[in-house]
Amino acid sequence: MAAVAPNLAAKLRRNVLTWHEWIEVSTQLYAIINDRRDHRLEGWRESGHEIVQYRVGDQFLDEARFLALPAPVGCDIEAWARSLAEAGQTSTRLLSPAEVWRAGRHELTPLPTYGIAAILGPELGREQKVDAGEFVWEDADLGAGEWRYFARITTPEGRKQNLPSGEIFQVYPNPFLREELCVADAKGRFLGVAQRHDKACRADAEAMQEQFKTIAVHMADEKAALNRMVAPLAQERLDLQRHNQDVAAEAAKIARGPQVSTRRTAAIARTQEVTAEDFAAATDTEMTATAAPFSAEEIADLFSDPRPDES
Repeated sequence: MAAVAPNLAAKLRRNVLTWHEWIEVSTQLYAIINDRRDHRLEGWRESGHEIVQYRVGDQFLDEARFLALPAPVGCDIEAWARSLAEAGQTSTRLLSPAEVWRAGRHELTPLPTYGIAAILGPELGREQKVDAGEFVWEDADLGAGEWRYFARITTPEGRKQNLPSGEIFQVYPNPFLREELCVADAKGRFLGVAQRHDKACRADAEAMQEQFKTIAVHMADEKAALNRMVAPLAQERLDLQRHNQDVAAEAAKIARGPQVSTRRTAAIARTQEVTAEDFAAATDTEMTATAAPFSAEEIADLFSDPRPDES
């Protein structure tokens, strides 16, 4: 390593590396390992992971590079390759792991983001609360600095959805892909992917403006979602209030009784006045307009003592 990457070798002599130093060292170290060609990986040749090389001058060229060269005068490239092979100026070499990976990666099916939640499950997720439209935490085991994501996810169907503030979700941070955060519900069911963002520096007016704009959009969407949620309830309460007002008005009308004008009342009285003849006809007795007076005897009987004589 000292010959290939002396700067990495110097850093590895330290007892402790910072997170960013470790990322730099590990990334380059993995690249060196995966680009190696002097390996003896089992089954590599049997799998066809080797290529032909042609000697041109003092170096061996891979077949692809050799075929890209201009052929000698009076000879095509295929005849040149055949002549080198007959002269023993060819060789083979094993492909590096990185070359095999690059050649076959298009045949692989990428693991969908929701697969992270499905594989790890709720027990390996991190419970995180939405605070003011964000997921924010610090965890030295995962990496230095803040982990900050907007609580606005992209669902598997491609829809944008705001997560309500105060709710707790299962999140799955990936130290090697910090730009995305897999978000699931409390039972580990995948909901969508949130995007990472850094806290804007106050000295950077443009970055602050962009962050304010993003937060304003999030708050507007959250308000609209809240309005859509409470609109049916508000309409139901308004309808109930109007119904109660109608019932109260009807009850007051019944309590007051029918309201008839004085002029109409007099007209009804004139048409419905009962005469003596009407009364006589109703009682089958003959009466005059003036009733007959009581006699003196009848009056005396009314005021006489009804008790028997005690003597």
